[in-house]
Amino acid sequence: MAEDLMRRGLKLSHMRLLASLAETQRISSSAESLGITQPAASRIVGELETLTGTKLYNRTGRGVRLTEAGLLFAYRCSRILKEIEDAERDLAEIGQGVSGRVTIGSVAGPAVEFVLPTIKQMRIHNPGIRIEMDVSASDVLAAKLLEGQLDFALCRLPVGFDAGMFHEIPQSAESVSIVARFGHPLSSSPQPVDSELPKQDWVLPPLGTLLRTTVEGALRQSGFALPERVLTTSSFMFTVAMLHGTDAVAPVATAVAQSFAGTRSLSIVPTDLVFEVEPYSLITRAGQSLTPVAEAAFNAVRHSMNKEA
Repeated sequence: MAEDLMRRGLKLSHMRLLASLAETQRISSSAESLGITQPAASRIVGELETLTGTKLYNRTGRGVRLTEAGLLFAYRCSRILKEIEDAERDLAEIGQGVSGRVTIGSVAGPAVEFVLPTIKQMRIHNPGIRIEMDVSASDVLAAKLLEGQLDFALCRLPVGFDAGMFHEIPQSAESVSIVARFGHPLSSSPQPVDSELPKQDWVLPPLGTLLRTTVEGALRQSGFALPERVLTTSSFMFTVAMLHGTDAVAPVATAVAQSFAGTRSLSIVPTDLVFEVEPYSLITRAGQSLTPVAEAAFNAVRHSMNKEA
């Protein structure tokens, strides 16, 4: 089929336009982004429908809407264009020696525990490498990975994503600790303070998030009531600011909690309760070929994680 499409005249210009239409849903906007006229864009998409023999879009009042076939083909076109871009990176990095750019995504715990030490070592031994780090929630990272904005990620595959689009290397479950400001009465207790936790002011992520579900589930399973005084926020920085300025407590990845504890900024509250979120994975796009520098970073992170296993 791929050879048939090429023989019929499939070109990069066709793929670029269809990939752009999937984002803009406007022929005029896609034409502008590609530096061509709107009539030229309309002609190109018409050629694409002719050579595929498939209806790829329908006009709407404000633009166009890709058909199911159009969306599927646009996704494939985006993947092909991304691979070509990565090939250009490969050639550039080979020509430059040990240099280039790698983009890594991670949820908070593994970012501190595994990615940060890896980045430090890579920057010492390979100062020419440019590293971009994105610490976000798993659903954000998975979407960015599919779009080619990340080379690889340490996260969980969210509900609603096709697992077949990814290659996963499962890791261990992520431990969570309860933290409070340094000097908080609970954090200085020599004994676990489980029964005191529901009485505290809490800073928690939104309802339905993995971390909140984990914390509330652990409290319920141990027979404790859920906290009544809760400030809800998805911002980690706001959470830290609230802890510093109040007597509230909050759950964070244990690796993050330990990094703060070392600075005498936040303290880990002693508890016998086990807070552990489901395992995350080291993830790439299915069928993806990493660039040399991205593969070096991937292997370094994987080695760091295997040492801790």
